[in-house]
Amino acid sequence: MFPAKKQFSPDFVFQGEGVSFFYTYIRKNASTSFKKLFKVLHPGLCPGDIPSLGCMAKYAQVRDLTPEEIDRSFADKVFVYRDPIDRAFSVYKNKLIQQDGAEDLLGRLSKSVQRDAGLLTFDDFVNEYVSLLETDRWEDVDGHLYPQSWHLLPITYNKVITMDSLYAEMRELLPEALCNEVFLEPTNSTTKGAVPLEMCDVNCPAVYFQKKYAEFKALPTLEQVLTPAAEARLKEIYADDYRILEWNSVVGENENRTPQQLDNSRRLLVRLETKKHEYKAACEKISELTARIVIKEKEAKVAQDTTDKLQQALNDQKASLDAVQVQLASSKYEEQFSAEVETHELTRDKLAALAEQFVEAEQAFQQAQLIVVKLEEKVSIEAEAHELTRDKLAALAEQLEVVEQAFQQAQLVVVKLEEKVSIEAEVHELTRDKLAALAEQLEVVEQAFQQAQLVVVKLEEKVSIETEAHELTRDKLAAQLDADEQALQQAQLTISKLEEQVSAESTAHKVTNDRLVELASKLEESGAVAESKSLKVGELRGLLESEKKAHDSTRSLLSSISGDMQSREDDSKVKERQSLSKTKTLEGRVAQLEKLLASSLATQERLKNSARYQAGYHLVMAGKSLGGLLGFR
Repeated sequence: MFPAKKQFSPDFVFQGEGVSFFYTYIRKNASTSFKKLFKVLHPGLCPGDIPSLGCMAKYAQVRDLTPEEIDRSFADKVFVYRDPIDRAFSVYKNKLIQQDGAEDLLGRLSKSVQRDAGLLTFDDFVNEYVSLLETDRWEDVDGHLYPQSWHLLPITYNKVITMDSLYAEMRELLPEALCNEVFLEPTNSTTKGAVPLEMCDVNCPAVYFQKKYAEFKALPTLEQVLTPAAEARLKEIYADDYRILEWNSVVGENENRTPQQLDNSRRLLVRLETKKHEYKAACEKISELTARIVIKEKEAKVAQDTTDKLQQALNDQKASLDAVQVQLASSKYEEQFSAEVETHELTRDKLAALAEQFVEAEQAFQQAQLIVVKLEEKVSIEAEAHELTRDKLAALAEQLEVVEQAFQQAQLVVVKLEEKVSIEAEVHELTRDKLAALAEQLEVVEQAFQQAQLVVVKLEEKVSIETEAHELTRDKLAAQLDADEQALQQAQLTISKLEEQVSAESTAHKVTNDRLVELASKLEESGAVAESKSLKVGELRGLLESEKKAHDSTRSLLSSISGDMQSREDDSKVKERQSLSKTKTLEGRVAQLEKLLASSLATQERLKNSARYQAGYHLVMAGKSLGGLLGFR
């Protein structure tokens, strides 16, 4: 457990309305939603829509329970995990751009980096501020950025919930209506009501984002501001958090393990992290005590050296005094004795001064001895504390050995998993080779398909050109056929008129024939007159027969002309159908049709003229014959 956890990370118990679970509070990890849950469960305890952390701690904080007691007391123990990089970027958006309740953080941030917080890019924010978490200045960093591993207790968290699965996981702990009310929609989301910012890069400072958010409610995305260097730095700072993520994913994805084994693995992970922090703190304490002992030993050595020097000086003074006394005892001459007495007086004065200095030195030595005794007592106490610490470290080492054994067992499980993964990797390698072969075949097929597409495109272009030409030719043929139909209709009208004229001439010829028969009978009755004119009547009959034959030939000619026109019309329709399938020969056939139609029109004109001429000729001849008969009569 992180030593300073109690300063920033309380633990709570949620109870009421069929709810009971233990929860570790971590800022920026859906913490506002759990505050809202407390408000719904206990509406009258704290003021406001979202209760303060202090008010929650007053009524629901778990205190004075050891990790073992917490494990035994609560069936469900919850903490919410979030990707560390996403969590740090959320703080940057919420506090530096949106500046939601950020006065305290901005002040501490500016003081820590020694410049305006608005000038920080996300890269600067990571390297100049978040990086302080790795130093002894970690308390200068806002609590929203503390590693998630610092918040955890050495207990079995059996509900490790990620941000994106929060609603689904909490449905297993809460009644559905309560879960929908609290966790269905995110609370205090930094992106709610915001739109993506289109124009920005990694060099844009926070003040630029502040302006865009104020104007357009636009926020940058993590991909727009995260550099590879900042990503690598954040992974170094939050290495413990990523280790939790890796272990949780490995443990959670192993379907062959029981729930108890999963809980034990999670608990082992948390205990490893906690023991690591405790061991680090103990090492730091031992280093500090060792440094203090070394300092005290140096001070004691200096005091001992001073005492030894004073003792040596005192011994020297005693030796000098003894030598003077020997000289005084052995002196033969009074003058020498007098001089020695004077010298002795001077020496005595010096000795008195030295005695005073010795007394002072002795007092200093006694004080030094007292200091040394106190230091020895303090060192003894610290040694005892160090011994206790060493015992604790030994116990921790034993626990760590147990943990290492469990870790080795976990490593064996990991080795087995790696072997399984290796086998699956070999299978995957074979599959990948097959996929590579299939990919090559697919590439060949794609090349063939592309070539076919090119051919199809060319054919479509050619068909499009031919279709356009065919459309033009068809329009021309349609116009020409319309003209031919109009000409045929006119020819049919002309033929109908000619037939009416021929019919009228036939009637006239019949009337004439009847008249001639009547005249012939009258001529027979007339006897000699008829006999004399019988030859002329025979000639007239022959003439009428020839005229009748001529009329029949004219009618057959007209019928053949009508059939010829009908057949030509059918030929034109056949040629039109053929022209739709043979676009390359349309122009030549159109020319032929034009020639045929021209010749047909010319023939029709000639026939018209011929029919009119013959009809007129027969009419004239019939009139002459009739006039002759009438005149003969």
